[in-house]
Amino acid sequence: MDELRIKIQDWRDIVIFGILFGLILSGGIYIILEKSFFYGVVFGALNGLFIGIYSSLLITFLNTEILANIEKKYWNFLSFVFSFFAGFFGNLTATFLCSVIDIPILPNYYENQFIFASIVGLMTYFIGFILYKFVSIRNKSETIEANLAKKELEILEAQLNPHFLFNALNSSAELIHKDKDMAEMMLLNISSFLRQTLLKKTKISILEELNFVQNYVWIENIRFNQEIQLHIKNNLEDSNYYIPKFSIQLLVENAIKHNKIASKLLNIEIIINKNNDGNLYIDVIDDGDGFDDIQFGVGLRNLRDRLNLLHNGKVIYTRAYNQTIFSIILKDKYENSNY
Repeated sequence: MDELRIKIQDWRDIVIFGILFGLILSGGIYIILEKSFFYGVVFGALNGLFIGIYSSLLITFLNTEILANIEKKYWNFLSFVFSFFAGFFGNLTATFLCSVIDIPILPNYYENQFIFASIVGLMTYFIGFILYKFVSIRNKSETIEANLAKKELEILEAQLNPHFLFNALNSSAELIHKDKDMAEMMLLNISSFLRQTLLKKTKISILEELNFVQNYVWIENIRFNQEIQLHIKNNLEDSNYYIPKFSIQLLVENAIKHNKIASKLLNIEIIINKNNDGNLYIDVIDDGDGFDDIQFGVGLRNLRDRLNLLHNGKVIYTRAYNQTIFSIILKDKYENSNY
């Protein structure tokens, strides 16, 4: 449940906050009582450290094993109990450690340590309640942003160019009169292509996308009399990487659409690498006529927006050595991430 989700960095920040709060509070009390500021800082830091550790263990157990399985009306009481005991046992542990390493504690503290531990437990609950509200608001905000991004992606995917389908079906209709077996195979490939487009996944594996592209090029080659040559160099050690659906296919489609295939053979090469900077690079290179001033139409803008939403990625264009190169650069969230 999103409102119970506390990230590792949250616990790190909570422990750091606890240490700072404890050493400042305890150090201040020691100064007021004209005791050693250093000992006050040590005692306070130990309190903050152990309260943070107990909190992370107890609250994580509470959130994952108890609250998720019971009615919400019991949450506040159980949160109070677990937070109280995190502060209570954290204080007792710090007190015990100070006695072991000979850190002087305030007069009469040991005689009343359970009272002091109870006060610390109450303070822990109130501070934890404030932090919980902050984390809950943050989680709800992230959930809203994720849902908005998902809706935006669905809109972008719905804009994908349907012209390919119309052209492929027209080619199939013409092919029926010439080669019925080839027409049947083409229709089966179109069916497979459409089935892929209807998948409810925002991202698919690189292998799935490459199979998708090969199927697409096979269909297009029927239209262009086998004038398109596709070459794939996948240099990844494994293919457990996920990319936006249609991302490579769209660039291959772009290469086919903007070149005069009837006049000469078109070679398209796909090269996939993971560089030392940790980014994933996918280059789609063609040796067609190209164009010096590329304009990002609906398809390329669509791809650019999806890459940015999903990966903080981008698509760039270059023209060199009589080749047109479109490069997809994925900066994060591309490994083991098929949501």
